Amino acid sequence: MGGRGYLTRHLVVATLVLLTGVSLHKSPTALAAPPKGSIDLNSIQIFQTSVNGKLYVCGNLPPYAPGRIVGERFIATKTEIKNLNSALKKASTAKKIKSYKAKIKALKNSVIAGNSACAISSGPGVNPNFDIFGNVTAVGKVTFGIPASMSVNVNAGITAWNQTCNGCHQASPKSLSIRSFPGISQRITQSPMNFMVPGEVSLEKIASIVAFANY
Repeated sequence: MGGRGYLTRHLVVATLVLLTGVSLHKSPTALAAPPKGSIDLNSIQIFQTSVNGKLYVCGNLPPYAPGRIVGERFIATKTEIKNLNSALKKASTAKKIKSYKAKIKALKNSVIAGNSACAISSGPGVNPNFDIFGNVTAVGKVTFGIPASMSVNVNAGITAWNQTCNGCHQASPKSLSIRSFPGISQRITQSPMNFMVPGEVSLEKIASIVAFANY
């Protein structure tokens, strides 16, 4: 029953699933629309700060304002409040109204402290060499002499330091007199270390150690 049209539709669906790995009966979250009012910011325009034991993510709107990262976009807390107020006006049940009001109240309380935290932390002293995830930014790569093509993260640097350096140096890499990528790459080939680069120590590992040393 259904004949050729039925078979054709199912063949198309099966082909799409095979090629994309996505079922047409369920929308993938990866394709979900970004939150209304969220914006693209580069890593230099976003930083993380802690004030009175509370962590804030700040994005340059400008000025810097508290918010959060959704996917690869930044949404300010004040924008989320605006979105919730719009949803509140359309709410049709008492349960939804109560839920929206509670979320709005919580965000309003946090945005006051967040504005202050971001304003205080966005002045002199903010490190443009790293983003909030500990990745070295484009600015940082220039500062430390790291090749632009490399993806470098502080957490990888901690692991690399513990595996390669901590046995002899023990102290934090911040104590090193040389902390640039070219400097460390050359120094570890000399006595007493005598490492082969990149044979024994990869350039990526050196770059990660440089990130940890300068974080």
